[in-house]
Amino acid sequence: NSKPALFLFSLEQVVGEAIFEEILQEYFQKYAFEHAKSKDFISTCEEMSGQKLAPLFSGFLETTEFCDWRVNSVTANTVEIENAGALSFPVDVHIKTESSEFVYATQGQGNKHRIVVPRDSGEIKSVAIDPSECVLDPNYWNNYSPRKVSIKPVFDFDWPSFSTYQILWSPYLWYSSYDGVKAGFYFFGDNF
Repeated sequence: NSKPALFLFSLEQVVGEAIFEEILQEYFQKYAFEHAKSKDFISTCEEMSGQKLAPLFSGFLETTEFCDWRVNSVTANTVEIENAGALSFPVDVHIKTESSEFVYATQGQGNKHRIVVPRDSGEIKSVAIDPSECVLDPNYWNNYSPRKVSIKPVFDFDWPSFSTYQILWSPYLWYSSYDGVKAGFYFFGDNF
């Protein structure tokens, strides 16, 4: 995903899907067949949503800042998350417990958040920050607990996953005059 596409997904989360659709329709009707500028889109967004969005656009248009959400810790019924980046966007935090699933929405204010789930829902099994991967986050791998890991043969390699640590393997043959022919495996991995 490109930065503009991710920003529009993030903007949709901030203003809501219905209002976002209205913004796009109004912007198209108002500026069809004209040379619109960024400030025109910003003013349309602020007018239609009733929110002050200039700081959000400023962070996107005038800086190279980004969000870097991460799961810091998970205990029996508490999750601590943090945005280590300088850009603030709201995100959804999906939490699965032994008996339930919860979705918590952060409003993007503040860098650290502590989420407590009800004790009667059981122990927390997994946490995913922005599982749709629509926020400007350069490192999706730390948005999950437990971390996602994939092990597959190198010839089955598809595209790099930005949310999974990928370990690839392949059979390996080599020869030396001392040992002769040896067979083995070659492993390598990385998070992209």
